[in-house]
Amino acid sequence: PFSVLTATLMTYIGRTKTGVLNLCVVIVCCVFAMIPVDLGSDWTFERIAIVIGSNWGTSNQWMVVLMITDETLPTSVRTTGAAIGSIVSRVGAFIAPFLVHHAQSISFFLLYGLYIGLSLLGAALFWTIPETKNKDLRETITQEEKDSEKL
Repeated sequence: PFSVLTATLMTYIGRTKTGVLNLCVVIVCCVFAMIPVDLGSDWTFERIAIVIGSNWGTSNQWMVVLMITDETLPTSVRTTGAAIGSIVSRVGAFIAPFLVHHAQSISFFLLYGLYIGLSLLGAALFWTIPETKNKDLRETITQEEKDSEKL
């Protein structure tokens, strides 16, 4: 369901705003996860919020990042840019479990603070990416340079 919602949001409000919205959902869920409320048995409010937030925030953010990578880079360097993005995301996926383990052993709040801080940084950086909805794709780097000079 979240993928359909994200695809619909990208169509109507644009890629950049959808990416920022995904990260804001992660931030809100992490803030709620820091509030210790027990819903009974084995599942606590923290687990439910993190499961929902991480499902929306990570899976669908990847979809937005792939779409923006394909649309912002000129055709001649598009595959290189996508490959670099994939490598960076794989390094992040490799480091994340170690980071979670060490941050959780130090402090529960450090772990969620780290998630919130990185999501805020990602949202701020994502907001600077130019919107690509309903824009022509550039074929060469020269076209990209000419379009940059017009701004």
